[in-house]
Amino acid sequence: MASRNPISWIAAVVPLIALAAEPSWQVTPTKVEDYPGGFRCYFHSPSESPDTPHILFQTNDEGGDHTHALIGIDGMKVLLDRMDLRRRSKKRNFDSVGDRLRMRFSGHDVSVVLDATITGACPADSENCEDTQYRAKITVTKDGSSRSVDLVGDCGV
Repeated sequence: MASRNPISWIAAVVPLIALAAEPSWQVTPTKVEDYPGGFRCYFHSPSESPDTPHILFQTNDEGGDHTHALIGIDGMKVLLDRMDLRRRSKKRNFDSVGDRLRMRFSGHDVSVVLDATITGACPADSENCEDTQYRAKITVTKDGSSRSVDLVGDCGV
């Protein structure tokens, strides 16, 4: 017969909660050549040099319905489809410092939410500038557990 002692029940539940808190998988770097295409956004750890970053998340920035992303999970490349995009901008059709975007991607039992804030943008009168810098956080969910990673990135390079 099962014990009705609440202390033994709590002791049995605590290890399960502790295990669920820290995922057993890791977000791992990918390479530029892992995701060929046109203009892209590359995100890496803010503690790394932008000259030789370990790319932790990359996506094409062409917009439209065919936007994809790539993330590494335990050394495996996972291609994701964009499911949702929400922008909060000061000016219509123009990127400004402080603008925010939230993108949701999904694929192969992995989902990623990218919450990003523009930290650098081209001047309005610049015709040759296509670079936008971001501070971002990705929240990756896999196998019922989640991990959040702070990143910085560039788009249009």
